[in-house]
Amino acid sequence: MCTYFSALLSLNCSANYISLILEPGKGVYEYEVKFAPVVDAMNIRFQLISSLFGKKRTFDGVVLYLPQKLDEEIKIYNETTKTGQQVTITIIFKRKKRLGECVHLYNVLFKRIMVVLDLIRHGRNHYNPKEAQVIPQYKLEVWPGYVTAVDDFNVKDPACFFTHRREYVSKYPTNFKDELFKAVIGQSVLTRYNNKLYRVDDLMWNKTPADTFEKHGKLTTFAEYYKDQYDLAISDMNQPLLVSRVKSKFKDETREQIVCLVPELCYLTGLTDSMRNDYQLMKSIAMYTRITPNQRQLALQKFINNVNQSQEASQLLLDWGLKLSPTTVKLEGRTLNPEAIMFGKNAKFPGSFQADWGSQCTRNQVLVALNLTNWVVVYVPKDQRVSNDFVSTMKRVGPQMGIMVSDANMVPLRDDRVETFLRALRESITPSTQIVVIICPSARTDRYSAIKKLCCVEKPIASQVINARTLMKQDKIRSVTQKICLQMNCKLGGSLWRVQIPFKNVMVCGVDSYHDTESKGKSWAGFVASLDGDMTRWYSRVAIQLPSQELLDTLVAMLMNAIHRYKEVRKS
Repeated sequence: MCTYFSALLSLNCSANYISLILEPGKGVYEYEVKFAPVVDAMNIRFQLISSLFGKKRTFDGVVLYLPQKLDEEIKIYNETTKTGQQVTITIIFKRKKRLGECVHLYNVLFKRIMVVLDLIRHGRNHYNPKEAQVIPQYKLEVWPGYVTAVDDFNVKDPACFFTHRREYVSKYPTNFKDELFKAVIGQSVLTRYNNKLYRVDDLMWNKTPADTFEKHGKLTTFAEYYKDQYDLAISDMNQPLLVSRVKSKFKDETREQIVCLVPELCYLTGLTDSMRNDYQLMKSIAMYTRITPNQRQLALQKFINNVNQSQEASQLLLDWGLKLSPTTVKLEGRTLNPEAIMFGKNAKFPGSFQADWGSQCTRNQVLVALNLTNWVVVYVPKDQRVSNDFVSTMKRVGPQMGIMVSDANMVPLRDDRVETFLRALRESITPSTQIVVIICPSARTDRYSAIKKLCCVEKPIASQVINARTLMKQDKIRSVTQKICLQMNCKLGGSLWRVQIPFKNVMVCGVDSYHDTESKGKSWAGFVASLDGDMTRWYSRVAIQLPSQELLDTLVAMLMNAIHRYKEVRKS
């Protein structure tokens, strides 16, 4: 093994990690804090500790963390509260924390640094509005940003991007109530006058910028407030207001504050479905979001320079004995030899450093082919031509890849309503049906979700949803159909290609988690496990994670099921 790697070409690499350097004699020191007499009010506890140590500390009400060790193991202070009560504070040294135990503290520290750098937080990400890239023809801005995570004193900082739609909500048509409700509820909007993000929870149709609210004991209109505070003039005085329910923690309770927003002053973030379906628009966005490794490194270096050149940001680190390395982590890499790709009938394609063998998939027979003998195609009348073209093209390209395709059961619909699609699927799916193909006239999330729910839960069956637009260009229908045919073969349990696996009798498992941003507290765990020696057949499961449930509980059950399935397939 060592001889093999030493013979490979070495190259210098740079990772998206930045070292945090700890000064000698510095660290995180843990202390227990006792108050005599007992102080029940947390805010008074915080005030007393702040008066002693200022901002160079972290305190949760009982445990105190300091960047330097005090000169005595037990330190006693006598302080006076604002009400005149004398309090004796005893601070007892417990231990110096190991570096790996300080991850949470340093993550909090970097959140403060992001604020100092004037980056705007959205979820776990921070974005830089000062370096926004404007796409004027689509009224879009692309904001560069960072995701930071401190782990064993490495900052993982992959660049990511925040797309911002600069189209005012007030530009919707006047008869827009239902459409507007669907479009904005649950969305995040940005208010540029204070660079804050709000989640839209409701619409106030009976309130406009001309309505009043109480401010410092006086009534003022929303329009007057924005003019006085931000020098912003509202042009449409009849627009309804957006409602955001902002939750904040005060002591041990959660409080909810109602924030009213003027649509004209809000910017929708993200992309709509219609935008995602606009090829030219997505191509324009890709110019800014698909950056090269060199561009990514330049962005990281700029982030490092911004932190080190900011007196306030660098001081936050120095307070805890930390300093950001002037460059990203450098390491030595090895260029592995390309893997050979093997198809059906022992066809072999030498790998390339471009790692692109898509054309070979369509020129060779697939590794394991599942013939299409009983399949259904559902479509609306206006898409009859493209549906027929798709089936005939499938019958031509399938055999070239080793997949024999019979005539499909064609199911035309009366209209494109969601319920019409669902009714047709329920009537068409039989126990012998292998897969259903649904050709939709347009991209609609509600229709797609309803179809997938029926095909995954109500009547479990393999399904392939196709946007009719992708089949309309005659010069591209062949290549598009080839890719769809390969997808369908995989969904039926077939395999396209394989590589040489050097070890035998091994199960490879993978796990990932998904956290629902809309429904707080809901999470899902995804699990896959290989079933054959070629790693081309996989067992998969998804499980709901309860808010307080250990991930290990779910993993154990899924792994046991995978082992039983592995035993059935391998018969060992």
